[in-house]
Amino acid sequence: SYLETPFAYATSADQAIATHWPNGKADTDLDYWSPILVNYTSTAFNGAAPTFQEQCLEAMRMGIIQSERNNFAMGKKVDKIALDRNLLYQFKNKQEAKEQIIVDTSGKGTKSFGLAGKLLFDNCEVFSDYGIPAGVGYGFTTAWMELRAMHDVLLKVSGPYEDEDTQAMKWKCRTLSNLMFKKVPCFFKLAAYA
Repeated sequence: SYLETPFAYATSADQAIATHWPNGKADTDLDYWSPILVNYTSTAFNGAAPTFQEQCLEAMRMGIIQSERNNFAMGKKVDKIALDRNLLYQFKNKQEAKEQIIVDTSGKGTKSFGLAGKLLFDNCEVFSDYGIPAGVGYGFTTAWMELRAMHDVLLKVSGPYEDEDTQAMKWKCRTLSNLMFKKVPCFFKLAAYA
């Protein structure tokens, strides 16, 4: 199936989706502890070829929809999708064929062309970041994320120190923190699973 989990019973990438989690039934512990893993190379999607560029829209949309299955009533939805740079490039190429400019005339005196500097897909901001592994993407529900400090304060600041070479005052800012994901099934990962 195009949705697979580390605990899934799938024997091939094309197993019938009707009986496979999360569209099918699975153990409640599996549902609670497992993020949605979306295989964007599955032939269960309708792309012309089993590649990210051909199937990215379906794969990303399936990740969004499935991560909302236990979350929708609370109004907390996937709002960010982080892709590695190559996947973002392929996604932009796929989107280019259907782009349109929406003119907003409700502004005072000027027209807004909807170019806010953000790339949106199904109301989710799509972006790239340095630390994302090649061929991988992540869907985040930021309402279910919390930044937790391992010290009594989030940022430890020391200084100022005078830098004689630059004639500037400098400060040090350190943090020891982690992100806590409160509801694991409200997040998804895009990858080419075998």
